[in-house]
Amino acid sequence: MSDLITLEQAWNELTMEAVGWVMTPSEARWFRMTAERVPDWAPDRRGEPAGVFEMTAFDGVRAWTWANQSHGHGPLVTRTVPSEGLTNLTALAGEAESDGRDGWTNLVSGRGTRFRVPIELGLGERVVLEQREVTKSDSFGNVRVVATLPIALKRKGIER
Repeated sequence: MSDLITLEQAWNELTMEAVGWVMTPSEARWFRMTAERVPDWAPDRRGEPAGVFEMTAFDGVRAWTWANQSHGHGPLVTRTVPSEGLTNLTALAGEAESDGRDGWTNLVSGRGTRFRVPIELGLGERVVLEQREVTKSDSFGNVRVVATLPIALKRKGIER
């Protein structure tokens, strides 16, 4: 999509299976989409965060990115996650502080930072972000990574 759209318009393009995060000047926050195509924020927070300048979402098939370029408008880039390619798991910095509830778990890092992720974990469990690398080859056989797309949040190999 080459048109500049608002974040609210971008929400309408996501599937209800999508989860992701937004970046603001003061924080990063996870969300999951509802059937009404509005973000569901962690239960300990109220409302949409202010000043969102970037959004990343994924549903296992597609990955979306939106970035504010001018006065609350920006491009929404949609990519299909390739079915093959190098997959990596990146551990989120923290472990479950208590058993997850209502589809959310409170993680705590070694430095005492707490944040909520849209997956239910048991006490002490960890969550990883599964990602797939998109590569391009040139005529000389050189391969370079052009994008790393998120696929799913996982715990012990169980998909969200």
